[in-house]
Amino acid sequence: MGRFECHISINNEVHSAHHHHGNCSICVKEPVDEGQSLSKRGIHKLSLVSCRFDEYLCGVEIIDIVKNRLVLCLRELLNAVFPVTWFILVETMYSRSVNKHHMELVVPSQEFKSAFERFYDDFAQNDVENAEYYLEGKADFPKYVQHLSDEAAGLNLREGHVPCSHFWLIDNEKSIFGAIRVRHNIDNNFLAFEAGHIGYDIAPSHRGKGNGKLMLKLAISKAAELGIERVLLIADEDNFASRGVIEANGGKFEKIVIGQVFPHPLARYWINCK
Repeated sequence: MGRFECHISINNEVHSAHHHHGNCSICVKEPVDEGQSLSKRGIHKLSLVSCRFDEYLCGVEIIDIVKNRLVLCLRELLNAVFPVTWFILVETMYSRSVNKHHMELVVPSQEFKSAFERFYDDFAQNDVENAEYYLEGKADFPKYVQHLSDEAAGLNLREGHVPCSHFWLIDNEKSIFGAIRVRHNIDNNFLAFEAGHIGYDIAPSHRGKGNGKLMLKLAISKAAELGIERVLLIADEDNFASRGVIEANGGKFEKIVIGQVFPHPLARYWINCK
């Protein structure tokens, strides 16, 4: 969670509060003990000067948001000024912090063209080896989206391919953090031995932040909706980050095999979907 900073004017004197409770909005309420008013407590003028979370400056919206969000109670600020417990209602503002990173899986569509371009450029600049997999989308996005849609419907499949549902992990700003593929079956030797049901990539700039773990968790639910009872996942034996993502989602290690198409050690895992 980020740094929360608030400045309140009490009788025209500004006092500051600094907390680390996430993105917050704030208002001030009369003390509940003894039912005394602000003026009887020696406060004749009380107002919010500013409220900031990291680089976000919270303005008038903070008073409105407090009305309908989860409220936390902090007591530090006014206690330092007056010997009475005051309540500062601090609102966790998901609209700017948590919800900014509220993630969901979506089916690829034309509305994500600019987001996909940024996604591809991230690979092109920071992971050239895997960028080629998404080059088709950069070259002709409408055609690429139609191709992904056809694969999900089992139409116009290339040789050796099976029906496969594609999803993108996005936040509420519709930025693409990752792409994941859920194959409807693994009814050929390559898939059954060294590819498995699910393959995915997290954009280089978003790695190491738990996005892979979340994306796989959401994809397992998608697999269950497709009627798949358990999924096979494969990772390079020395790809401990990928193996950690699988294990964090309940992956049960089966064995190490040597790939036939890609002859290097592979770790096989199974995850129950239901």
